Amino acid sequence: MSDRTSLPTAPRIPPLAASQWTDEIREFFAQREASGAQPDLSRFNIALTLAHHPDLAIPYLKFGMHILNGSTLPDRVREIVTLRTAWLYRSEYQWVKHAEAARRTGMTAQEIEAVKAGADAPGWSDFERHALRAVDQLRNTAAIDDETWNGLAGQLDRRQLLDLLFTVGSYAMLAMVLNGIGVRLEAD
Repeated sequence: MSDRTSLPTAPRIPPLAASQWTDEIREFFAQREASGAQPDLSRFNIALTLAHHPDLAIPYLKFGMHILNGSTLPDRVREIVTLRTAWLYRSEYQWVKHAEAARRTGMTAQEIEAVKAGADAPGWSDFERHALRAVDQLRNTAAIDDETWNGLAGQLDRRQLLDLLFTVGSYAMLAMVLNGIGVRLEAD
């Protein structure tokens, strides 16, 4: 990710300290924690940065939790397309977080590294190549060609296809926000 340009050297909007949370944000984080929902959003700089704008933060974080935990995509596919999106949009924050998640799904270090090369890297199944190409095509043309779509539709149902599209779109948008603000990885 070293070839990124014009990233802020410090967060332009710092994470919001717990002492500054609105009642609405405090209640949202508390409800998630009490329910045992993972992850505990109040530990992450992105959630704490968005907390400056509760009316945006709460619906967006709920949507993000669907992408992360409620998606109908197989976990491996979700992490492949998320990592490819993070790589293409130069989001170090997303790359690091989702490399960890990808390892938890069983992806190897070599597979995670191969995501950087995309569909042409050796080792991918035909379906995984289609998933990687879909990310590239969405990034480059905001569309998916018929060959790639048909390769995806041969293994994914309509709900999964929608989840794939929204996963790529959501993480592309989030990468822009993270990079624009300069959100930093947590110390741990």
